[in-house]
Amino acid sequence: KIMEHIRRMKNQPGYRPNTRHCIYGQDADLIMLALVTHEPHFTILREVVDFGFGGRRNDNALKQVKKFTKESDFQLLHLSVLR
Repeated sequence: KIMEHIRRMKNQPGYRPNTRHCIYGQDADLIMLALVTHEPHFTILREVVDFGFGGRRNDNALKQVKKFTKESDFQLLHLSVLR
């Protein structure tokens, strides 16, 4: 839905081409969708989730996910770097 909004904004008569966009989300397809817009100033904010399970099975996984995602780091990806 946000990509539709950006496309509609680009078609408006007073649209400024240097408008900056920042999207927050975990979906990997956000990178591809943002690249397709061809906007020069597009940034994706992603939360780094480190579950710390080390490949072993944990029967109490839901509690662990909630515990480890309370404190998190973020990644800021400027798509102009990928172009």
